[in-house]
Amino acid sequence: MKRLIYLLGVVLLAAVSCNKEVAAPIENASANLSPMRFTAFADSDLSKTYLSEDFSIKWTMSDAITVFAGENAPGARFTVESVEDGGASATFTGLADVSPVYYALSPDQVEEASISGGVITARIPANQWDPDPGSYGINANLAVAKAESDVLQFKNVGAIVGIKITEPDLDNIVLRSLNQEDRLTGLGQISYNDGEPVFAVSDGCEWACISGEFTVGETYYFVVLPGNFASGFALDFVKGGYMATMENTKPANIARNGNYFLGEINIPAEKWEPFVTFTPGDKVCIKGLSEAENGQEMTYMSSGYYSASAGDDAAFPETYNYEVWARLEPGQGIYLEDENGIRYGISADGATVAPVGPGETGAFSPASNSIYRIRVNLPSGDASVARIGGVEASLLYTPGWSNSWFNPADYYVGKGQFSFPRITINWGVQEWDAHMVRYRLKFWFNRKGNTDINVWHQYGAVNAASGAPTTDDPSNSYYFLQPFAAEDWGEIFYFGDWLYDVNNNGRYTATLNLYMNSTYGHFTHGFSDVEDTMAAPFVLNGAGAEVQGQRLLKISDGVYRVYAKLVGGEVSVTNGVDSYTFTVPATPDDADAIRATFNITTNEVTTEVINKVRVLYAGDFNDIVILTYQGEGVWQGTGGVWYRDMGGWYDERYYFIPTTDGEQRLCWGRKNGVDPENRPDGQQAADYYECEEFGWQQWEHCWKLPTAANNGASVTITLNTNDDGVMKHSVVVNQ
Repeated sequence: MKRLIYLLGVVLLAAVSCNKEVAAPIENASANLSPMRFTAFADSDLSKTYLSEDFSIKWTMSDAITVFAGENAPGARFTVESVEDGGASATFTGLADVSPVYYALSPDQVEEASISGGVITARIPANQWDPDPGSYGINANLAVAKAESDVLQFKNVGAIVGIKITEPDLDNIVLRSLNQEDRLTGLGQISYNDGEPVFAVSDGCEWACISGEFTVGETYYFVVLPGNFASGFALDFVKGGYMATMENTKPANIARNGNYFLGEINIPAEKWEPFVTFTPGDKVCIKGLSEAENGQEMTYMSSGYYSASAGDDAAFPETYNYEVWARLEPGQGIYLEDENGIRYGISADGATVAPVGPGETGAFSPASNSIYRIRVNLPSGDASVARIGGVEASLLYTPGWSNSWFNPADYYVGKGQFSFPRITINWGVQEWDAHMVRYRLKFWFNRKGNTDINVWHQYGAVNAASGAPTTDDPSNSYYFLQPFAAEDWGEIFYFGDWLYDVNNNGRYTATLNLYMNSTYGHFTHGFSDVEDTMAAPFVLNGAGAEVQGQRLLKISDGVYRVYAKLVGGEVSVTNGVDSYTFTVPATPDDADAIRATFNITTNEVTTEVINKVRVLYAGDFNDIVILTYQGEGVWQGTGGVWYRDMGGWYDERYYFIPTTDGEQRLCWGRKNGVDPENRPDGQQAADYYECEEFGWQQWEHCWKLPTAANNGASVTITLNTNDDGVMKHSVVVNQ
């Protein structure tokens, strides 16, 4: 990509000043040099890196100067030993030859500066770094001194040009002479000239750039060579990948040590234009979304991704080169941003994409709070936005495909990732007695009012269904995804043999993870949390347990949990084959139980005290009942149901809130994918009453009560934290 030649990296240098600051002592002198001290003043000159409000000089502990011991001598770096009188003067120390006359240069340029016959060669830099508000860059202002004693009186070589900031988020400001023959900065020869330094340019530049963090409303300064700028100046303002140029053609005659003020310059929005070249493959992110989604990197699609056999995508071969899947919400200011800082807005109909100015967004607004697939071609301008209406994991059994349908919003993890837990892996037998454990993935879209289907199979023909994979790593190309037309025997996948057992149909469950993002550089998928449903479960034994043989709840691979009134001491986590020993505390007398989480992989245990478990209304957070601990991870309580007046409508939805270590930070609620609207009057799904753990959200994970549990009804609610490996509850309406 192309960038302006004057945009260089910013060097950070801390500036500190106080009434009296002392540095470490200088090192021992060599045989030919002597340790020396100079006291530096600046009178009314503007010769240092920090200016006070009256433009007097403030030396800092980070300053350094170059000292020449004579009119023809190498330079030596001297650093600050102390700062006096609030920075009005400073003592510099270093090593130099004894000489009847000394020249000094500020700031230090010992690597480049030289002196010959009392004429100093030095530079007013074009790139001037990190100016403080009301000052100039830390490396910018060039001043010289000549002394026959240990007192240095610095005199400015250049002048300053000021501008008041009106634009937020600027990165750089460039001052240019409109007559390109006029030199603003550069290398030259300085004659001290009895305290009126003269700079003769030998290698000049027509611009100066200040870089850093700018505060709106503050004034900042360029250090420039004195001169008559009859054509005036241009100013280039840079933010991200945008630049706006403003001109001030008023002549400016600037004397040495002068202060020329350009005033406030307000930049119209139409002045901002991209100044970098976008190259396909550059990083692009989607922004303007919720905190959890904002900044997700789009996946770059290499040539051939949308093939002629891409099903619904076949009408758009090679049209899109970036894709992202994200949750969008109505009213969001959605835009794309490339690594150069250039923004791109999507049109209202979602069909085109184009650059917009800094701070601007496109016209597109999502119709609903949903997961969307966004495809664009940068820089050509094509775009497509599709709402994802459903996901199917299609498993190939006899006599055909068996589809498990998921509402994607319920299983969306964030930033393009989906996790579908506890999928049962079955196998089928074809007529030729071949075991079939193959699958493919479908996504249902809604584009412009029509329902479309994409089938996602293996990427390309490299990994055609020729056998089971040998790994479950989603970064392995076996699991890469590509859209295809619907075919029974296309590029389908095999389950790994660790996911099924042909002798025990449905023995294994697993979590299917979809990475429709740039995590692995390609859309892919994989499996985790594989569980053998026929294996003996882990239980808790030992002197510290509440009872012997209490079953543990599997949280993830190698991680198990129990809710129990622990006695305290040594316990073992065992399945009859493997056993792991831990030490746990006793449950406090005023607590219900302890929530103990065991990691048998790292041999670590964490414990939290459960003080109480509330069943509360989602509408107003009042309690239906506070449950009483019954033992072995079970809580129970009886209370009356009274529908809550929500301002014209009534609601009785509920969930569980445990008080854990004194905090109500967890929610035990309805699982994702379970219909929240149908009342449990006998037609509910088998897993309706199962619980999962979430961070609290008012309406996302609550249940409805049976119809019989109307106003004034008594209900008994029982919570079992491990009902055959699942956290589950029941509601009984008392007669």
